[in-house]
Amino acid sequence: MSPPGGFDDLGDLAPPPAPRPWKAIAAAVVVVVVIAVVAVVVLSSSSGTSLASYRTKADGVCSSLAPQIESAVNNFKQAESEDNTSAENSSFQTAFELGHEEVGKLEALPQPSQDSGLIKQLYSTETQYLNDYENGLEQSNSQLVQQAATENNNAEQLASQIGLTTCAAISSSSSGG
Repeated sequence: MSPPGGFDDLGDLAPPPAPRPWKAIAAAVVVVVVIAVVAVVVLSSSSGTSLASYRTKADGVCSSLAPQIESAVNNFKQAESEDNTSAENSSFQTAFELGHEEVGKLEALPQPSQDSGLIKQLYSTETQYLNDYENGLEQSNSQLVQQAATENNNAEQLASQIGLTTCAAISSSSSGG
């Protein structure tokens, strides 16, 4: 007769078989791989990039936009001298769109921990310059335009301190519109 619960013999009460060692090893390997991937992601995001690498990439961004920015600034100055309001407005808008595009691309670069305060200050100063200059011209506010020129000089100095030669040159060439 079987005991209550339907067990026919004591063999049915044995513990389940022990997991095979290859399953434990595979699980351990998966855990180690996951930890390694997380560590690489965390280290690469926290350490950012080297200052030299950042300089190269940032000056590359500035170099790629420099001809367009300089052309828009020159077109603006030419239209202004010819009193061509339509061309002036068009080139004005293009110059500022390119300036904001440049700052956006620079901000998207991986940041080095070295000089990160100066780099953030550069972005802030350059954005303030663009906004003040644009508003100053739109409002015919010479005081705001002068303030923007000062901000542009500050941005140029910051870019030079960081070692961004091309970006500093663009700031310098675009002032005084």
